[in-house]
Amino acid sequence: MIVAMKKGAVWIVSLGMLWFAAADVVAQRHGWVAGIGLGGGRVGHAQDEFTDFGGQRITAEFDRTSYLLATDLKLGYAMTTRWLVYGFGHLNWFSFRYSSRVRDYAMIQSLIGLGTMYYLSSNARSWFVSAGAGHHRWTLPFDEDEGSILGALNAQRGWGAFVGSGYEFWPHLTMETQLLLAWSEADVTESGFRTGIETGAVAVRLTLNYLFYRR
Repeated sequence: MIVAMKKGAVWIVSLGMLWFAAADVVAQRHGWVAGIGLGGGRVGHAQDEFTDFGGQRITAEFDRTSYLLATDLKLGYAMTTRWLVYGFGHLNWFSFRYSSRVRDYAMIQSLIGLGTMYYLSSNARSWFVSAGAGHHRWTLPFDEDEGSILGALNAQRGWGAFVGSGYEFWPHLTMETQLLLAWSEADVTESGFRTGIETGAVAVRLTLNYLFYRR
C-alpha cells in the first residue's frame, strides 16, 4: 500500500508539472502555483526507546545530529499578488548509524501538509514569510523489514510544523530558510518483542526554489 501511495504521489506531481509546462506561465504571482526546491541543512533528533521481552523492559535514549539534503515541492494558488496558499512536501534526506550497528542507514524525514507564504511587496525582489503544518513521518527506504528497532523507526508517524522566511531575487526564483519542528511515535511487535519509540526533531533548511504561476 505504501508503494502504491508513493507511485500515486509521483504521478500527481508529474502530471501537475506537465500541466504547468504546457500552460500560459506568467511572471506575476497570479493563479495556480507549482514550486520545486533543493538545498541543505542540519537535523537533530532525540529518541526515547523501549523494548519488552521476557517480562523485562530495556530503555534507551539517543541524541543525533546529521547534515541533510533538502527537497521541496509546492502546489497551490496565489490568492493575491502577495498571499500564496499551497500544499507542500518537505523531504530531508540524510544518513545515520544506529547504536552499535556497523553500517549507515539512509533516512528520509518528511512533512506533508498545508502552508502559506506572504510577500511584503507585490513585485519581484521582495522579502516574504512562510508557515505550515502537516503529517510527519520517518522512512527507511532501503531497510523497511529489518529488525524490530528499525521496524519501529520506519513505522513512526506524527505531526510537525515549520516557519520560514526568505527573499525573491527575481520573478519565480526565491531563497528560503526554514525551521522545522516535529514529533512522532511508533509501537510495534515483532517475533515476540514489543518495541516503542518516540522522536522529537528540529531541522534547519536552506533551499533555492523556483515557482511557476499559471493563469
